[in-house]
Amino acid sequence: ATPQTLAPTQSLAPTIGLAPIAPLDPNPDSFETGVFPTPPWSTSGDDGLGWAITTSKAEDGTYSIESPDFESVARPGVSYASNATLDVCPGYPGGQVRLQVYPSVVPPFDILLIYIDGEVGPQLADVHEWTELIIDLEPSDD
Repeated sequence: ATPQTLAPTQSLAPTIGLAPIAPLDPNPDSFETGVFPTPPWSTSGDDGLGWAITTSKAEDGTYSIESPDFESVARPGVSYASNATLDVCPGYPGGQVRLQVYPSVVPPFDILLIYIDGEVGPQLADVHEWTELIIDLEPSDD
């Protein structure tokens, strides 16, 4: 499976000292620090395979994050999943998150799924160019 890459284009940072969920310039969640994961991002995956920072593809700038290369650990009959998670702050008033994605995966085995509060949202596969996603987010219950 070809790794998927992701680059946020608008802040959702629940960072102490920053106005909650305000678009900021420069974007503190742009991955341009070259370090991942850092709050508000986290990553997890089967067999410890999480997303990682990369310079192999970037929509704007030098860095993005990409999913693991599952082919390197593939075993017959075993499926793998990996997550890159963005947490919004308590009291989030609702709004949009804008992401640039490069889901160069091919179904039926590979697909980029975006979950919002545990529900399946946008799904992409077999797209071999940067694509902007605009996702509406509801206010938090906290």
